Parts: sequence; structure tokens; C-alpha cells
Amino acid sequence: TLPIRQAVVQALDSSSTVVDTTLSSLTGDYSFSLDAGTDVRIVALAQTVDPDGSAAEWDLKVTDNTSQDALYRLEGSLADTGSADSTRDLTATVGADSQGNYTGPRNAGAFSVLDKSYDAISTVVGVDANVNLPAVEMRWSVNNRSSSNTRNLPNGDIGTSFFTTATNGGATPNGVVYILGEAGVDADEFDGSIITHEWGHYFENNVSRSDSIGGSHSRNSLLDLRVAMGEGFGNAFSAIAQDDPIYRDSSGVRDSRGFSYSMEENPSNPG
Repeated sequence: TLPIRQAVVQALDSSSTVVDTTLSSLTGDYSFSLDAGTDVRIVALAQTVDPDGSAAEWDLKVTDNTSQDALYRLEGSLADTGSADSTRDLTATVGADSQGNYTGPRNAGAFSVLDKSYDAISTVVGVDANVNLPAVEMRWSVNNRSSSNTRNLPNGDIGTSFFTTATNGGATPNGVVYILGEAGVDADEFDGSIITHEWGHYFENNVSRSDSIGGSHSRNSLLDLRVAMGEGFGNAFSAIAQDDPIYRDSSGVRDSRGFSYSMEENPSNPG
């Protein structure tokens, strides 16, 4: 179990009106000062924004592209605040049984994408405390699959995890990231290397410069140098953001397959 860090947390009254908003801490804690004897529901959003007083700016959301880009959220029950301090915990579940088979809600996937994205954000802010990171969505769904069908993003036919500035609904100036979530085939929501790599493309496109023409690429591809530079940067950034030189990508039934390699070893086919 890991903390949900720097996420937007809201207190809602019985009419679902937001009565207060805060950010969770780096340890996943939050607090509100609310009137006694009122019905309140606590909601954690899969969204991180810059805190009050921060010179850096960011706004990142994890949304479901197969559900009209709805923002993922955890909701507690509506309950009376009582007359004394109380603790209300929210837990995002993986949805896997003891054998590793997905049988329940998988909302932990969205908050894992949020957490890895926050690693990327904090890495950049640690270097430039005044950085302005344009708003971006990380679109993940359990329906996002490596389908051989024509790409249909609202339907989940995304092909692979990727960053783009063009979606089915038209151009998005800052770009968006799509993340695979197909259980038993290729689900990337816990693959930190993939998530921070794709966030690196967003960063390169918005805050730095990217000349990449994009397109498919594999471990043995001979690439246009502009694509090679962009993919190499994405891999390098993933290692920096995670403070881990091992690039990993899981796949298969119960995520039992995949590949990994060290970014320190300069492999001849680094992906």
C-alpha cells in the first residue's frame, strides 16, 4: 500500500457541493476543519496541482478515455462529522485476487499513473522551481488495448501507450498521454518506466523542443534520428525520474512476462 501523494481531496456535503478542497501530503495525509454535525463525503481526485505558494505550476489529471474522459475519483460514504476529530481513509484497489487474476475494481491503476506522473513532475520542479508545466491528461482505461483494429481512442483501441497532440476529437495543444490497461495482455498502469517515458514526451514537446516525427518503433528498428533522439530522451528521463537505471515493461497473463534492461549498459537494441 502506497500513499496517494499531492492529490486533490474534496469535502462534499449532502447535495454534492464542494465545501472545502485541499491537497494530500507526501505521506497521503489530508485534513479539513468542518462544522460539527454535518453530513460530509470525502473524495480524492486523480489529479495533482501545484500547491498554494508554489512558484512552479502544474495541473495533471488521470482520465478515462473510454468514458468521455471522466476524471477518476475515490469516494467515501456520506457520514456525519460528529462532535470530535475523526479519520476517514480512502483506498484504491488493484482488483486482483490471491492468484493475480483481476476480479474487482481496478481504480488503483489510475492512482498509480498519477503517482508515477508526480515523480516526473517533482523531478523537473526539483531542477527548476519556477517551471510552468501546461495542463495535461494521462488517459488510462482497463479497456485500452493493443488492438489490431484501426485506432479508436474513445473505444480503447489505442494500439500502445503513447503521447500525441492529435486525438479523435481534434488537436490538443499540450498533448495527451494514453496508457494501456488490457489485463492479461499488456497493462502499463504499474509500469513506471512506460508512464514516465510518455510524460517525458509531453515535457519535451511543451517545455523543451521535439523534432520527432513519431511513428512506430521497436527494439530492433533503424530509426530516423529525430525519432531516435526523442525515444532515447524518454528512456533516459524515465530512469532519472524513478532514480532507477532499469527500464521495465510488463505484459502477459498476471503480468508474468515482459522485458527489462539497464540504461547504464548501452544495449545495442535499447527499445
